[in-house]
Amino acid sequence: MVYSLDEVLLLTLLAVLARAGAFTDIARSGEKKLPFLRRFRSFLASTPTYDRIGEIFAALDAEQS
Repeated sequence: MVYSLDEVLLLTLLAVLARAGAFTDIARSGEKKLPFLRRFRSFLASTPTYDRIGEIFAALDAEQS
């Protein structure tokens, strides 16, 4: 499944603001709040699982400007 980076970042930001502390918390938040999230983005592929969220963040290059 392909997830939009802006959707993953929005999901993560909102979940962390709601005190999510791990990728599992972020994924669970996405499942629970999907109708709310769709007010801002389409989330056509739904929300990613916790392992997919981890893979997405692992692929980001923190050193890139």
